[in-house]
Amino acid sequence: MKIQVAGFLLMLLSAVNLCEGLRRINAMTKQQCNAVMAAEVNNGGGCQHTETFIVATLDAVNAACQNVNEALARFPVVDCTRKMRANGCVYEGNAHGASQVKLQCANGQVVKYVSVVRLA
Repeated sequence: MKIQVAGFLLMLLSAVNLCEGLRRINAMTKQQCNAVMAAEVNNGGGCQHTETFIVATLDAVNAACQNVNEALARFPVVDCTRKMRANGCVYEGNAHGASQVKLQCANGQVVKYVSVVRLA
């Protein structure tokens, strides 16, 4: 039970990383994958292969969570995929203007980004 409570609190405290492989960021283009991956994902070292960013404010995501435990909402996403590892991590970005994001919610706030279905 202690681990579940600690995990829940960590998810609420994080403004960006709420699920491995799926993060939220206020603004981003596909051309920014190298910079964002270096600052937000690979900042502890290593070179993660793939990351998906939901491009939306926390307020916009939380608006989808009002009075529900699970929500489906449409947001743009950017997928960053590692192209090569030599001489640092180099990523290629792919933007999707409309994607359906499944959210897990509690008390009107997102606690986990569950999945993404790319629609465009």
